[in-house]
Amino acid sequence: MDELVSSIRKDDLIAFGGGGIQRKPVAAAAAIARSKLSDLEVASFLGGPEVDLLIGMGKVRRLHFAFVGFDSFGLAPNFRAARQRGELEIVEYSEGLMMTAYEAAAKRLPFLPSRFGLGTDIVDTPTSPFR
Repeated sequence: MDELVSSIRKDDLIAFGGGGIQRKPVAAAAAIARSKLSDLEVASFLGGPEVDLLIGMGKVRRLHFAFVGFDSFGLAPNFRAARQRGELEIVEYSEGLMMTAYEAAAKRLPFLPSRFGLGTDIVDTPTSPFR
């Protein structure tokens, strides 16, 4: 875990896998939470305890997500409180748009066109490539 933490640089985007509360890299998140790292940019398709821990420890500056919660137990408490207080920069996706964003990243593209956002306000968001 020390090697993992030492490999993270300022302005890196850290992505966590797994879904909800299943198959989550909690040991990695705990190591990051104990470190001196701060102002992190984090991405998680279905964030759970790993994202909530980092938010609760004040490590996350910007969060990319489709959902952050504990499955049937509801929203993650630190995430919810930080959102209600307006403390996080956020980029919120639908599940379909986030999968498209991951596909674009895997292809080393800035974005891919998608029909998932049609009929939404996604075109008007600050992060939209269509502005």
